[in-house]
Amino acid sequence: MFYFEIVGTLRCYCQKGMEVLSHTSWPRTKQGYENMQKLYATSNLKANRFAFLAYVAKDRGAAQEAFASIDKPLLEVWTRKDVFDSVQAWATAP
Repeated sequence: MFYFEIVGTLRCYCQKGMEVLSHTSWPRTKQGYENMQKLYATSNLKANRFAFLAYVAKDRGAAQEAFASIDKPLLEVWTRKDVFDSVQAWATAP
């Protein structure tokens, strides 16, 4: 869970966040999110972060599940609404 929490904030707070994300473990991040969901449920912020991370990892299934939990896009994660819309379209494409 802590791994997901740390990785989830890298994009938001680190200038080189995208570069740093390429050095993280997607399986470990995904497992951390799943554990958090089971124990504590999730929040809109965490679902947005997980959807973004799933997109970066090219895990369409995980992104699709995350988007189903998102109440509204958070620009602190996506930077722009059109980025959110584009990634959501990718995740939900057949």
